[in-house]
Amino acid sequence: MKKIEMWRDQGFRKGFRVHGGTHEEGYVGELHWEEAAGSCDWTLAQWACRHNIAEGTREGDAYATPSQTVERYQEDEDVVLTLELRASREYECARQEGQDWPHLLLGQEMGERCPSLEQLERLGIPVLVERSSYESHPLGRMEWIKLYGVLLGRRQEAEDYFAAQLERLEPILEQENTGRTVAFFSVTSNGSVTVRKSGDYIAKAIALAGGVYAFQELAEEENALSTINIQMETFYDQARDADVLIYNSAIEADLDTIEQLVDKSAPLADFKAVKSGDVWCTGKSMFQESQSVGDMMLDIHAIVSEENPAEGSLTYLHRLK
Repeated sequence: MKKIEMWRDQGFRKGFRVHGGTHEEGYVGELHWEEAAGSCDWTLAQWACRHNIAEGTREGDAYATPSQTVERYQEDEDVVLTLELRASREYECARQEGQDWPHLLLGQEMGERCPSLEQLERLGIPVLVERSSYESHPLGRMEWIKLYGVLLGRRQEAEDYFAAQLERLEPILEQENTGRTVAFFSVTSNGSVTVRKSGDYIAKAIALAGGVYAFQELAEEENALSTINIQMETFYDQARDADVLIYNSAIEADLDTIEQLVDKSAPLADFKAVKSGDVWCTGKSMFQESQSVGDMMLDIHAIVSEENPAEGSLTYLHRLK
C-alpha cells in the first residue's frame, strides 16, 4: 500500500499565513522563523480575537500579543508548537450572551495529498462534495435544501419548504428597485475594511431585495474569495454617501450603538448613513444558518423600503442606536 504523507512542513519551519476567523476578514499577515524558505504551508486563523498575532512581538521562535502566544521549540526529536490564548486579556468586561469564544485554529490545505474520491469509494465510504458556498446567487444557495432532503429521505418536505420560501420572497422580487445604496462591510483589527465582491451572493441579495450595492466599481482580485480588503480611504470614497450601512458582525461581538462603530474608525462619523441613523448590524447567527438567505433578503428589503421597520420585525438585522 502506498504511504501518503498527509501534512507538509511538519516542523512548522516555514511559518504561517495568518487569517481572521472567517473569509470576511481573510489574510492579515504572516509569521516567519529565521530559517523559513518558500511559501507557508500552514494557516493560522484567529476567531473572534481582539489582537492580530501577525502584528505581535517576536522573540526567538515565539510571537506574542497581549492575549496570544505562538511558540515553536525542540523537545528531544520532536518539534513542538504551542498556541496560547489568554482569555483574561481578550475580554474588557464580562462575556456577553451570544458573543463568540476567542480561539486559534491551525490548518493546512491537503491538495493532491488528499485521498481521491475513487480511493474512498473503493473502500466503500460514501462521498459527497458539498459546494453550496460556491453559489453566487442567493436563491441558488437556498435551493440546496432539496439535496439535503434527498439525502435524509425527506425530498417532498424539502421541496415544499423551498417553494414556501420563494412564495415569501415573491412580493419583493416583483417590486421596482428603491435606488437606495447599501454598503455591507466590517472593519478589521488593522483598520482596513472588508467588503463583499460585486458578484457575491450578498451583493446580489441586496439588489434582489430592492437596494443598490455600493461597491460596483472596485478593482477585484481574481480568486475564490467572496470578499476583498480595502483601505479606509477607498471605503470612504465609495460608501460615504451610501443611504444604508450594514455592519457584518460575523467576527466580533454584535455592535449596539453608532458610537461603538465610530470607535472602530473615526472617519465613519462623516458618513451619510451614520448622520441619518440608518446603520444596521447583522446578528451572529446569520452565516451559521443554511437557510438564512430568505429572511436576510426580507430584512434588507424592510430597511431600504421602510423608514422605520417595526421593532422585532427583523430576523437578522438590528439598528444601531
